[in-house]
Amino acid sequence: MQPKIGDMLYVPSDTFPLDQGEHDVIGGIATIEKLDEERFGEPFVSFVELPDHQYNLRIILEGQESLKKKFGKKKAKTNAPANMAEERRGLAKDYLMDASLAVEDMASINRLCPDVFNEGDRQSIKVMKLAIQRLMEKLR
Repeated sequence: MQPKIGDMLYVPSDTFPLDQGEHDVIGGIATIEKLDEERFGEPFVSFVELPDHQYNLRIILEGQESLKKKFGKKKAKTNAPANMAEERRGLAKDYLMDASLAVEDMASINRLCPDVFNEGDRQSIKVMKLAIQRLMEKLR
């Protein structure tokens, strides 16, 4: 079924770090404003709630089921820095958790194979652990 103007579709969250949040999108459900001619062999769609954003319609349609589970009845909205603050904190926490797991892996390797790391490496692992702990505390 081909969507039409006025239909509602889910869009994903998207951040653009280089413009410091100016064009960020908080995902959710949005109203189709315009269906564009095919570009690069693909149709594109624009939404009322997301001015200056266009999406590949095929990709948006493929993600509807998972986006609906993720966002439920939440409306999509653009960048307002206050709107993005909580989402950015969540992303930062996720990245720090990944970094923490990587440091823990290095510490485990050091315990299993102490000859792999020199003293400077072991000190770096300790410093990284402390830095991650301090950053996590700031994000609480």
